[in-house]
Amino acid sequence: ITSDPRDPHYGQSVTLRCQVTGDCDPRDVAVKWLKGEKPLEKGEGAEKRITEKDGSVSCSLQITATALDYGRSYSCTVTHKGRTLRKNHYLQLPDKAPTLSAITVRPERPVSGKEAVFTVTISGFTPDIREKWYKDFSTFPRDAVTTSDPEIGQDFLFTRSTSLRFIPQGSDHEALLRCEVTHTSTKKFQEQKYKLLLSGRISGPVL
Repeated sequence: ITSDPRDPHYGQSVTLRCQVTGDCDPRDVAVKWLKGEKPLEKGEGAEKRITEKDGSVSCSLQITATALDYGRSYSCTVTHKGRTLRKNHYLQLPDKAPTLSAITVRPERPVSGKEAVFTVTISGFTPDIREKWYKDFSTFPRDAVTTSDPEIGQDFLFTRSTSLRFIPQGSDHEALLRCEVTHTSTKKFQEQKYKLLLSGRISGPVL
């Protein structure tokens, strides 16, 4: 399977081509494209096969590269008289580490004894990432953190959010909240910080 372009960028149109040759009647050859194990139809980029002058069969698949294609295979299967051959292809897509937003807070002024939600938006990344929330140097339990499923953003990369939900107490005044994000493939580590000011004082981000 050939790829045009060979090293695509996210959001770029990519054409995969597979040429079938051999001593057989092209009319007896069934060609199918798959993404992973899922068959793709014409409306999903699979083009009608073309019989060349030399008797070979040429088929193509046109896709737009997104983070969903990172580390995933596309396959062309050819069936002739009950025998099936399969060729796999992995797009040569680059690793992309995420960008973190500042921590947003609801309500904007946390109050002692009342629940507050702290959220970071993580965008522009390829799989996979790990998130952890801390208060000073103590890790929050998993049930205090909610992470949304990743979605494809306008840049054709993943975006998702992670939120910490807890009830601050008076002793948490001036505590430092941190959201740490590690990108597995690049080993890149990033964090956002937030100094918690209670009792009617304005909380604010830490630069």
